Amino acid sequence: MVMGHGCLGLSVRKGKCWAAGIFDFRRPLFGFSQNSSCRPLQQRSVVAERKRSRSPSISSLLSRLRLVTVDVTGTLIAYRGQLGDYYCMAAKSAGMPCPDYGRVHEGFKFAYADMSRRHPCFGHAAAMPTADWWKTCVRDSFVRVSTL
Repeated sequence: MVMGHGCLGLSVRKGKCWAAGIFDFRRPLFGFSQNSSCRPLQQRSVVAERKRSRSPSISSLLSRLRLVTVDVTGTLIAYRGQLGDYYCMAAKSAGMPCPDYGRVHEGFKFAYADMSRRHPCFGHAAAMPTADWWKTCVRDSFVRVSTL
């Protein structure tokens, strides 16, 4: 969960790096995001900030930086097989039964989409701890298998 005054999120997709933004949560400074639910309500470009006589410098913005997030799935980390394979292996290693691996993977897609819709930005807006967001998503992945 993002705490403090500043956050710089980076998303690397297909070799391109997208800045999710540097934010002061009391006042968005600038930002771009491919996930519209994480986009700040008001965005001002860096150029507009620089035009102001008292605009903060980049170094002062970076000095408030508290967290850097990077989307590594599919770029730095790649799965061999499907995510459902890993969920089932983890369930089996904990002594729990696992239904069909493919169905767990499909269940994850539904659970992830549902959680993203109900609690965008991994629960940040609802002050939901990220670990709780993921626990619910994983649990729902298995629960949804029985409905597929």
